Amino acid sequence: MFSFQKLEVWQMAKKMVVEVYKMTQTFPSGERFGLTSQINRSAVSVASNIAEGSGRTSYKDQAHFTETAYGSLMEMACQIEITIVNDLNKLTSHRGRGDFSRPLMGG
Repeated sequence: MFSFQKLEVWQMAKKMVVEVYKMTQTFPSGERFGLTSQINRSAVSVASNIAEGSGRTSYKDQAHFTETAYGSLMEMACQIEITIVNDLNKLTSHRGRGDFSRPLMGG
């Protein structure tokens, strides 16, 4: 087991990736290379940057990758909002959208 796999924030990110992939599978096929791809990549980037940062030895490097993960999370949140406005996202509940950002921000 890699050290990042023990991190609660990485475990949350991994679950988020699974949920995001499930959500984007419901999008129209015309969005396959548009928002679907962008949202999936953003979600994977969050988990990947957490993992990469955990492997760095300096606090400065760790902080950099945590900030990058948070930026990817905000990018994904924006893209999901766009899907809602354009009626691509059939989610009836938006619960938990902010739940993941707290661990990244040290809360």
